[in-house]
Amino acid sequence: MSRTMARPEGTTTPRDLPALALYVLAGCGLAVLGAATVTSSAGAAYARGPQVEWQPPIVAVEAVWTALFLASAVAGWLVHRRRAEAIGPALWLYWGMVGLEALWLALFLLHAQLWLVLGVILVLDLVAAAAAFAFWRASRTAGVLLSCTVAWLLFGTMLSIAGAALRAP
Repeated sequence: MSRTMARPEGTTTPRDLPALALYVLAGCGLAVLGAATVTSSAGAAYARGPQVEWQPPIVAVEAVWTALFLASAVAGWLVHRRRAEAIGPALWLYWGMVGLEALWLALFLLHAQLWLVLGVILVLDLVAAAAAFAFWRASRTAGVLLSCTVAWLLFGTMLSIAGAALRAP
């Protein structure tokens, strides 16, 4: 059994470009789903409901999420191209995070109960933090990029908790 050695962080080959396209496509897919969520009737209903004072404008939320989805895609690709066997768990966490982000957005889009959406985002927080830690060990740049997503997720979690509390009967 041959072991694949990790490549230095700055090494890119033409073989890496299809993987980059896959990661960016996943990030763009999440950004489109996020935009659909914000512009949907669910997003409108949420915007009409009670808001916390520190709720950013929805335009800012869209812009930040789009940038973070793309930064996360680049982070995933940076780790992917290292090709070391130890990288596998980091990428499983990453793709789990992407799946949970899609589920979180879909539940919101489908008018799911706010507490269910909150449960998903809490699990997402844990998976994203674990992925950022694993990415940091594989690539400092990837770890920093994913840590920005974790920070924004935690902010979103606090907004979700506050919003759920304001809407509770």
